[in-house]
Amino acid sequence: GEMYSYQGELAEGLMEIIDAHRRYEALGLESKGREVLARIANAYRRMGLFERAEGYFQELEHDYRTLGDVERLVDIHTQQGLLYIDTAEYDKALPLMVEAERYYEAQQQDGVLAWSRIELATILLKQGKTAQAMAKLEQAATLLHRGEGADSVTLGHWHIVMATVQDAMGKPAEALRHLDEAEPIFAREQNLRFLAWVHEVRARVLEHQGRIGEALASLKAFVQTRHALDQRLREQRALQMRFEFDLARKELENQTLRAQQQLQASAQRGHHSVGIATRKRWRRITETRQIGHPQLVPGCYQGIQVAHPMRPAAAAAMQQHQRAHARPGLAPDMPHQIARPAGRGAAHGLRNQALHLRRNHQIAHCTGTRGSEEKIRPLQPCQAVNG
Repeated sequence: GEMYSYQGELAEGLMEIIDAHRRYEALGLESKGREVLARIANAYRRMGLFERAEGYFQELEHDYRTLGDVERLVDIHTQQGLLYIDTAEYDKALPLMVEAERYYEAQQQDGVLAWSRIELATILLKQGKTAQAMAKLEQAATLLHRGEGADSVTLGHWHIVMATVQDAMGKPAEALRHLDEAEPIFAREQNLRFLAWVHEVRARVLEHQGRIGEALASLKAFVQTRHALDQRLREQRALQMRFEFDLARKELENQTLRAQQQLQASAQRGHHSVGIATRKRWRRITETRQIGHPQLVPGCYQGIQVAHPMRPAAAAAMQQHQRAHARPGLAPDMPHQIARPAGRGAAHGLRNQALHLRRNHQIAHCTGTRGSEEKIRPLQPCQAVNG
């Protein structure tokens, strides 16, 4: 993805980088995810989507500052500095690049130190500080030729900035020599942005020399290269928009599917819970009905559930006992029954009254001509147990 982005295939690079970011997040590799997110932000910067890139950079800056990761924080600041250079906010870019220069120098990282000084020279030149810009370029040259030397792209970048400084100092011949060094590097890399920069600077230098025809030819090359670059950017942005639309659509479909699955699971748990609760209630009612006499089954008698009316002998005995033991303020129900609180179920009343019947009455069975008969006889006072 990074290679695609550098070569100008920004949408393809962005797709690869975003895919890598999602995979790292799925694996729980947060540090790798942040590294890739920085590349995503840089790809947006190259596409000219500066606000989106800046949002990612600020998020990463906050994360690395919170984590105390100085190296990553400096890397983010350098990329923010590049963004501010692109948007011509040089006052914002300068302190970030100065910070990077100091850090890389302390860490003896010559490659990125040389690069930071080239960027500093660009900023200083834009601010009209030509002498300071030249000093930074000379410091960078020492690093670029040390050891195995710098990569060709960084060297080509140095040549372009040096040509610009030489032109500003009134040295067009030196400027053209540096441009001749830089052009084949970026032509080989197919880097249209830097190629357009080469043609632009050359046209200006030739104009200063009074070579108008050659200057116009270089200006024409600049316009053509810039047009090709803009066309590629438009194509890449169109691809990027389609890619992000498809990504958002897939994400929405996944969220909808997850929501449906959660609803189904909740519904299944709800049905299961309702079934369990219903069975528990029915079991409590069934157990309550079995307390006392076997023939007390669902029906209605002032809160007592009885399916079959009591036979005459039992009913007469119960009514006689109620009248004898009636108490003011209580309904003429079972003796000594406490009024059932509001909101309590019929099963509660059934349990209390059945228990009282069982404790204070004798239920006798006898056989008659009509089959089994039942008689309820109150216990003697010494036998009764009030409950």
